Amino acid sequence: MLLIAGSLRKRVVNHLHGADFAKFYTRYEILKPLLKIAYQSVSTTIVLTRSMEKEFNHFPLMKKIVVPNFYPKDFDNKELKKDKRIVVTYFSNLLKSKGIFDFLEAAKLVHQEKPDVQFVVAGKCMGDHLMNGHQMKEGVNDFLMNNQDLSLEYIGEIDPFDRFAFLAQSHIFVLPTYYPTEGFPLSIIEAMRCGNVIITTDHNYLTDVIGSKNGTIVAPRNINVLAQAILYYINDAQLMTEIQNYNREEAQSKYSESTYLQSIKELIGS
Repeated sequence: MLLIAGSLRKRVVNHLHGADFAKFYTRYEILKPLLKIAYQSVSTTIVLTRSMEKEFNHFPLMKKIVVPNFYPKDFDNKELKKDKRIVVTYFSNLLKSKGIFDFLEAAKLVHQEKPDVQFVVAGKCMGDHLMNGHQMKEGVNDFLMNNQDLSLEYIGEIDPFDRFAFLAQSHIFVLPTYYPTEGFPLSIIEAMRCGNVIITTDHNYLTDVIGSKNGTIVAPRNINVLAQAILYYINDAQLMTEIQNYNREEAQSKYSESTYLQSIKELIGS
């Protein structure tokens, strides 16, 4: 398609969501000449964060524009109400490289000190390069069976229309990912809009999105540090509330659907 557009001298705008184009481009020598020709026809590439521009360093003439992801506009039409009981959530596809087992093991450690904290997991069991879907499902079920004293609920895959209700009940959102192509997960900005402290990993471009004002960045695959980060906010209610409010306001100012559409209109019109 890129080759056809280039031959017709059409303006081509590319949109990158993952974090692996540069690796893909350099890994397959046999495809590199074709990719080089195809992507030279791209006049502009949309990337999700400033650092993601480096994915296209092999194309210095290509214009790179940062347009972040956005949360659904209906999130702004609903009221946020949180119970006093602290809820910690994981919301993503259940992949080993998305850190689901790290989350579960960290929940066990937190439970030892704070047994009243509720943990809720949502997402579909799927396979990755580390564990297939069947193994993942068995692993999650085994954990739940062997830890029935833990205040943890796995609700499976949720309807898109239920995302707000799920994240609005939550106080702390945890995504301990080391998924190879992780870019800018929608779940993070949705959780921010719903007033969550964010705990995620120093992986790919996540540090472009989450800083100390939004929550905590931890090293991937470090369960003890992950548990301590969760406990840190549980033990400081005032700080947790401050960050929740900050994230809600930042999401509204930076990641609303109207902001996204305005950026796209300006880009297309330029």
